Amino acid sequence: MQSISPVSGGDGVSLITIAETAENLAIFGRGHNPARTRLFYDPETGEIVEADIAINAHPIGADGTLVQFSTDGTPGTYDLESTFMHEIGHFLGLDHSNVISSTMQAHQGVNGTYRLTAFTERTLSEDDRTRVLSLYGSSEGLSAIEGKLTNSSWGGYPVPLHGAHIWVEESDSGRVVASGITSANGNYRIESIPAGQYRVLTEYLDGPIDADVSSGSVAMNPANPTRVQRAFRSFQLHNRVRLRADATTRINFVMVPPQSGPPILKPRLLGTNGDLSATPLPAEAGKKLTVYVGGEGVDQVPINGISVMSPFMTIDPDSLTLQQFGTSFPVIGFDVTVAAHASFGDYSIRLQSNSGEVAYLPGGLTIDPGVNSAAANPADDSRFFISQHYRDFLGREPTAVRANKWINELGNCGSDADCARGRRVDVSAAFVENEFLQTWSFIYRVYKVALGRRPTLSEFNSDRLKIVTDPEARGNSKLAFTKAFAVRPEFLEKYATSVKADKFLEELMSSVMQTAEVDLFSERGNLAALYDGTTTGRAEIIQRLADHPAFAKRESSKAFVLAQYFGYLRREPDESGYNFWLSTLDARTGSDSTAHRAMVCAFITSAEYQSRFGMYVTHKGC
Repeated sequence: MQSISPVSGGDGVSLITIAETAENLAIFGRGHNPARTRLFYDPETGEIVEADIAINAHPIGADGTLVQFSTDGTPGTYDLESTFMHEIGHFLGLDHSNVISSTMQAHQGVNGTYRLTAFTERTLSEDDRTRVLSLYGSSEGLSAIEGKLTNSSWGGYPVPLHGAHIWVEESDSGRVVASGITSANGNYRIESIPAGQYRVLTEYLDGPIDADVSSGSVAMNPANPTRVQRAFRSFQLHNRVRLRADATTRINFVMVPPQSGPPILKPRLLGTNGDLSATPLPAEAGKKLTVYVGGEGVDQVPINGISVMSPFMTIDPDSLTLQQFGTSFPVIGFDVTVAAHASFGDYSIRLQSNSGEVAYLPGGLTIDPGVNSAAANPADDSRFFISQHYRDFLGREPTAVRANKWINELGNCGSDADCARGRRVDVSAAFVENEFLQTWSFIYRVYKVALGRRPTLSEFNSDRLKIVTDPEARGNSKLAFTKAFAVRPEFLEKYATSVKADKFLEELMSSVMQTAEVDLFSERGNLAALYDGTTTGRAEIIQRLADHPAFAKRESSKAFVLAQYFGYLRREPDESGYNFWLSTLDARTGSDSTAHRAMVCAFITSAEYQSRFGMYVTHKGC
């Protein structure tokens, strides 16, 4: 059996085939697709009863030449692993995604596009994972978002917006986590989203235009080619919505001008290194990347109208250029700098023209840990492991000398698996403890002293680079940090500048007593001498309390547990997990170092940590 079943009906047998039978060749049409999948459903239950994957033995490239497959990144070839990953997504019931960096997006680039390998589709994006989870996983502890989009300005009658693309991004990091398409009645529902704060955005899908309908007013709905949708301008449905576990949040929207009007700004292609493509653009943490964007109206976008919707990425304000590609539409270029501690994931490019119109390239940039690693999980690659620790805990790339030193530490075990596991834990613990003692715990203690709470991940990521690790400069950077902290709105709301010394000290030390159960009132006299009504004086008091040995000792375990979540998992702790590890540390009978090492081992061998970098979990427990 080598042929897929005909569209008229399946035979109940699922298969993967590369045979050049008539039925297999027919599914490829003109032959440009590297592979296709045909599904058959039970009409009563809706379940998949057969899935056939046909690999095109001789796909034809855009220039009419034959394209081969490879697994080693040979330029001009399709990556076979990426092809299989995409088709298996269809095999599982996934439709195409309109998030550019999704494995399930409709375009597969060849190796050599952007002068890079095309390996990024080998690993599932968050959008892919969310959609698989919505079909096959448990919804316990997850959230959903639903609603209806309506255009109120079409002939004065409300018209449902069908075929509109909606995507969800984390508010703090900017990572794209989920997406969906509105149905014929304008409704949408996106499930299996982790609880948290998000922004929700939408765009119309710019596809082929029906010959009977004037262009610029309607566009083909790819989910249902017999219907058309009203073309509209991209916009944000919600800037910051909190999704709660085991709950559905509803967001409806009625479009009015100018959003309901046809778009003028239409970015279509991305590029770098002299190439343009409809495929995602790989970026690397700690590196600078020149980005091209091509499409109608992009030459009307000023440099301050360009942003990547993430605090991890900044645009060089002097880098905007008009590129010459010989296309029918303009192409602009600009430089993006990616922070060394940027999270893996997919990020959107936002454009705003001089007229105020906004457009997006959802998930156009991707930071993919698996692109340059041959390991089953990139975290098993020693160089990746060390480099990622520098990014996660130091916020920078290692020098070649320092990286090689640590790599040699990991490589001294030969084939001894127990030795290698122990070395990985030792190296990781060294990063955590050194950085924790020098900067992380201080930032935590400043928040507890000044605000009576721990920092959020977003606050921590912003603040940690303000404390330098160099011993000679660290004292000055700590004072500079507390001075800036003392004028933050939240602090001034609690402690107005008009407050006298006695009241300021009373309230500050009472807060410390309440939140940490540490009595520092004996320091009142010394601290009062520092208070001169200036920002510097208030900052010195905050720093003196934060560095007080009794307070630092009391808060050490809480700060260390928080550091594990922020460093290894890159997320806010769940309270049950946080309290479990806090109890574990508090119950320790050995040294702090031994307890810290055991906790580090648990985190770096956890499925959640390993899943940050790849699909395969290669370590299970210490």
